[in-house]
Amino acid sequence: MIEPRPSKVLVVDDNAIIRRLQEAQLEALHMELVAAADGAEALTLMKSLKPDLVLLDVVMPGMDGFRVCEALKSDPETREVPVMVVTALGKDAQDRSFAAGADDFMRKPPNTLLLRARAMLHLKIRWSGLAPNAASTGPLLLVTENPELSVSLLSALPTQVKLLRAATIGEAKTALAQKPTAIMLDLDVPGAAAFIPVLRQERPHAPILLAHWAEDFTMLEEEHPAVDDYLELPAPPSEVRHRARLLLRLSAAVARSRS
Repeated sequence: MIEPRPSKVLVVDDNAIIRRLQEAQLEALHMELVAAADGAEALTLMKSLKPDLVLLDVVMPGMDGFRVCEALKSDPETREVPVMVVTALGKDAQDRSFAAGADDFMRKPPNTLLLRARAMLHLKIRWSGLAPNAASTGPLLLVTENPELSVSLLSALPTQVKLLRAATIGEAKTALAQKPTAIMLDLDVPGAAAFIPVLRQERPHAPILLAHWAEDFTMLEEEHPAVDDYLELPAPPSEVRHRARLLLRLSAAVARSRS
């Protein structure tokens, strides 16, 4: 268990309505939220506020979000602060965000469930004091009947990470004997929802990612308290790779906090 601590979140967006929306979405997490209307103000606040997380828009007057992110990640005082880019831009915006050093990416307006889960994921990693780029080597359990998801994940994982694959809940229960340190569960697998409490009981410290089709995501508005992250399907291999990497980092963070 990673012990929570008081956290500050800097919300950077030139649209006051969007800032208030994100503040309302995160209000239930009891964080201290501070807003900045543009990149210059954000860079100034970073020095005095010392936030634990930044939610960053891209299209803003003056410095755009890509340049702000590059500035944050090039400064030794701020480069370890996780930055989540939240933008309405499409196509290459995600690639450009990661090229600028962003730690995560979401489309605007963000789904409340996703925003809360991913904010907490990054905060948990930060609370643990995990070293940059440190990650668990698994094993990682993937429960899915979806061959594309299985292939994408297999090609995304580092060679040292052992992947356990299960197509049914019965196979997944058997795989639990190998003590996976992280779990990706496809909600389309029959019995998957009822299996979440079992996973949490059997592997109480293993982070869980729930994969679900994007068009049905509103059905998940009731949060699964046992789930640490979500993957919207269909997902390109790059997104599967990124979510798996963060899941393994969270697994390493949990292990560090327990040592």
